[in-house]
Amino acid sequence: MMNSQSMATESLDFYDVSSSDILRWDKEWARYLCKYHGNRYFSSLTDRNSQVSKFIKDISKLRADEVYDFKGPASLINIWCDSDNIVGKKIVELGCGPGQLGKQLGHLAVHYLGLDYSNLALYIASIVSPISCEYINIGDKSSIAKFRNSRDTVVTRHFYIHQNISNAIWVSRLAHFLLKPGGLLIADFYYPTQEDFDKNSPNLLPAKSNLQEYPSTVFYFSTDEINEIANICGFEIVDEKIDSSGKRRFVQMRKGVNVNAR
Repeated sequence: MMNSQSMATESLDFYDVSSSDILRWDKEWARYLCKYHGNRYFSSLTDRNSQVSKFIKDISKLRADEVYDFKGPASLINIWCDSDNIVGKKIVELGCGPGQLGKQLGHLAVHYLGLDYSNLALYIASIVSPISCEYINIGDKSSIAKFRNSRDTVVTRHFYIHQNISNAIWVSRLAHFLLKPGGLLIADFYYPTQEDFDKNSPNLLPAKSNLQEYPSTVFYFSTDEINEIANICGFEIVDEKIDSSGKRRFVQMRKGVNVNAR
């Protein structure tokens, strides 16, 4: 007889993460940390109690636009989400990297779960974050399965911008798997300008392009493609915000109460 954990894991058969996927992102994070002021990623907030206390107080009743621009004790928050969907909630971050957001949200949420490809990034995240945080490789299905239907909110920051449409579909299905009925997914899509197109960069591609060797390639989505993701994955789009200056399209999707992802 199949036990409950294997049954739950079996329902995650819509995606696979290979060792080469993990290696690609380990290399990318190693390159990034060496090139771009990596030291700021290695500090925890344990010696900043007054800053953390002020952070918790000041962010607790903010609208999505205010949360997005809010300067936390480690970085700008940069997620389009009302604080009511974070404070006191069980949340997941897809593409958590080395915990720059997690080590802050961990002071607000009941439980924060960070998922990422890179074991290097996840190790850093685990040593700089509070005990309310837990980090798992996105390929570890057996560990992820125990969180099925348990999360209030799934947040992303600089994540969907690096997914093509096939990846965006399976990570959205994963979000659906993790969310409670009625839970909220906050997705951050790239919103290109005419200047982007004029540059004709090889690292900016339409959503239906293949994944590239360079992990940080940026993909852009049409409105129809975003609607397609929501429909396939069992979500209703409830809000959208375009930030032209920041080149982002933020989409809030709610998991249907009686809808299962196909």
